Amino acid sequence: MNVFARESQIDIMAAKAKADPLEFRLNNLNDTGDNARMRPVLEAAAARFGWKKAASPSGRGVGVACGIDAEVTPPSNQETIQWGRKCTSGKECYPCILTTGDMVRVVKSPEFDRKRVAFFMASGNASAKRFASFSGTVKDTRKNRLPFSLER
Repeated sequence: MNVFARESQIDIMAAKAKADPLEFRLNNLNDTGDNARMRPVLEAAAARFGWKKAASPSGRGVGVACGIDAEVTPPSNQETIQWGRKCTSGKECYPCILTTGDMVRVVKSPEFDRKRVAFFMASGNASAKRFASFSGTVKDTRKNRLPFSLER
């Protein structure tokens, strides 16, 4: 995974939220797995560096970034298409059907651990409006269209 791209996106989200980038990261960590180790590292680095809170973008020329283990979803296959078609309305574009199917396939896999998995989908800009609508489809699928329970 490209850490620079991910961390840049987190900075963009912090700026939209008018939040300090470090505080934004800390507020979005839970206390399990990699995150449990990430919190004290970020806090210690900020203290040692003398981090001063400021809403992003502060224009001050300093930054913070961190990395966690991440995986890209496996390549789409026939099961992806089956789940995608089952969990969408049929009005979505094919890439949206594949994205939805891939996410459902990951959730249905025996290795899935809901305490360690999060899906990240960047939002699109004006030139990628179709992509920007995917997250709404995925949220709708999670709420209304899954033919199984996410509870384990």
